[in-house]
Amino acid sequence: EVAELTVYINTEERTPAHYDRPVMGAAPTGSYMAYAYFDRVRAFAFERNLFLGTVLGHVIAHELGHLLLREGHTSAGLMRALWTSADLRAMQQGRLGFTAGQGARIRAEVTRLAARRAGHVLSSAETVDP
Repeated sequence: EVAELTVYINTEERTPAHYDRPVMGAAPTGSYMAYAYFDRVRAFAFERNLFLGTVLGHVIAHELGHLLLREGHTSAGLMRALWTSADLRAMQQGRLGFTAGQGARIRAEVTRLAARRAGHVLSSAETVDP
């Protein structure tokens, strides 16, 4: 099993044509690779007068969330498919993030991947209980 996560930041030329305009990133199911589509992130940030780095960071965090949580979108927060105006305000204020439960599950998965990479398989007693 792979114990590394990789995020590629691609330009429009490397963005799959079948993705609709609002799609700013992707994390193929079952993989350990995610993609952020820089030109789309830049356009999104510019059109909404948001800091590019802030939006790019949230897109990357969202895609890493897919890799670590192994689940789809949620109805609220960072893992929402389409961010609302309220989400964008929270993003600008540094308050758009994972839920407490998602955070616990992400920490458990990172711990598991790090242990596997070091050659140690964690027992259920050693993992963080989400």
